[in-house]
Amino acid sequence: MTAQELLDRFNITAEIKKVNHRPDGEDWMKGASHFKVTLSAAVINRDGVRVQIPHGTYDTYYSQGPGVKTLPDTAQVFGCLVSNAMAFRFATDMADFLEEFGYGETSSMLRKGMKAYDACKETAAFLRIAFHCSSPEEFETILSEYDPE
Repeated sequence: MTAQELLDRFNITAEIKKVNHRPDGEDWMKGASHFKVTLSAAVINRDGVRVQIPHGTYDTYYSQGPGVKTLPDTAQVFGCLVSNAMAFRFATDMADFLEEFGYGETSSMLRKGMKAYDACKETAAFLRIAFHCSSPEEFETILSEYDPE
């Protein structure tokens, strides 16, 4: 299932706004572009009206390097967030995550890795709500169906 198919299946929309910098303190190359992303998950009621689900809004930031001159589209950003959720969900624990992604050689790298782990954890928590999952297994099934194209 592609990112766009997940967006459509679970009635998730995104608002993407360009910002001058990331307030989370992430270091990026000069000339990088930064965006605030607000995801909203909803259900369609029997009258065909889109109704926001409880806890169905999530704010995050997305950046792209200076070589990318086009604005990101919703499916592209959402695909990255799904990949982040997968990185968290399929790691056995924080130590496994840090090792898998090469964090931990220095204390500053370890802190950066812990921050990335927490961000992926928050993304996974939102997506589990947005995907209407009642169990971790159900969430893993949906994640395993994701095809980054």
